[in-house]
Amino acid sequence: PAAIQTKDDAKMARLTEALNLTPDQQAAILKTMTMAEATLKPGEPIDPLKLLDIAVGAGTAIEKELAALLSPEQAAAFAALRKRSQDNRIETDSQNQIATVSKLTDLSPEQREKALERVRETVRQNVESRPKGLDLVLDTSVLPTGSTFIAESAVDSMRALGDGTDPAQQSESFRDLQRRNLDSRSELYKDILTPAQQARLQLDLEERKQVIDRVAEFGR
Repeated sequence: PAAIQTKDDAKMARLTEALNLTPDQQAAILKTMTMAEATLKPGEPIDPLKLLDIAVGAGTAIEKELAALLSPEQAAAFAALRKRSQDNRIETDSQNQIATVSKLTDLSPEQREKALERVRETVRQNVESRPKGLDLVLDTSVLPTGSTFIAESAVDSMRALGDGTDPAQQSESFRDLQRRNLDSRSELYKDILTPAQQARLQLDLEERKQVIDRVAEFGR
C-alpha cells in the first residue's frame, strides 16, 4: 500500500479499507473529488448562502458518482461509514459541551446524564437539518476533500449570515447568532441545574456575551 503522508491519504486508506476499493475505484473517487474541488473555488467574493448552495450541489454530484461507481455491498459500507462518522462527531461535540458546563457548575452524575441526553439530541437535530450531501464536502468528510472544503464549524454561521457580502451586516448577524446560541444554552439546562448552578452558568455566558460585543465593537 502507498505511504500515508497527508490527511487525504489517511482518508483514502480508511475508505479503501472499509469499502474494499479497487485501484480503479480509488482513482475514480479522486477524480470525482478533484472535479468537486474546482466548483468550490468561485474565484471572486460570494455570499455565504450561495457558497453553501454550491457546496450542496457538489456533494449531490459526488453522491451520484459514487452510486454509479460502488457495488451494492460497497454502497452499504459507505453509508455505514458516513453514519458512523456523523454519530462520532455528534457524540464528541455533545461531550465537549457537557464537559464545559460540568466544570463550571459541579454537575451530579444524574444531572450530567440528563444534560448529555438533551444536548446530544439538540446537536443531532442541528446536524440532521443540514442539506443532504453537504457532509461530503466539509473538512470532516470521510472523503479526501483536497485543499478546498467548507469548515463544519462555520456551517451554522454561514446559514445565519444570509444573502449579501456587506462585512458590517455580516459581522452584526454573526454577533447576534453567537448571542442567541448562548441564550439557548442557558435555556437548555434551566430545569436541570439548581438555582446556584444556573447562576454560575449564567455568569459565564454573560462574560462571553461581553467578549462578543467588545470584538464586534472593535471591528466597526
